Amino acid sequence: YRVFLEDPRSFPNVIRVFSGYFYPIVLMPLTVKAYGFIAGFQQILDRAKALLAQAEEVYLIGYRAKDDVVRELLANLPVRSGTLLYVVGRDEASARETMDRVLGFAPAMRPGGIYGGGFMHFVSELV
Repeated sequence: YRVFLEDPRSFPNVIRVFSGYFYPIVLMPLTVKAYGFIAGFQQILDRAKALLAQAEEVYLIGYRAKDDVVRELLANLPVRSGTLLYVVGRDEASARETMDRVLGFAPAMRPGGIYGGGFMHFVSELV
């Protein structure tokens, strides 16, 4: 695990979308599919679907996964994928709730791990 602080153009595995660089892909939380209001959003989602189909692990950090966008992205993973899901929440109960919710609509995913205590606690366990 590494956190890159340098210029994103120097990252080894940068994902280039339009004129910007993204590492990792971060999607804004939309509760409904309002793609038409955000220029290029559908292209970002199409690329996210392709990347998620190849992912071995997915980390949801501070994200409750209650929107249509994440449901569409994760529910359509190839059944063969067996992608591991890790959830980082402010406490163990909220992380467990998110894990259960996502596994309920994403049958191709398997539980990977739950981290309560928030992002800083999660990061401190990695070091």
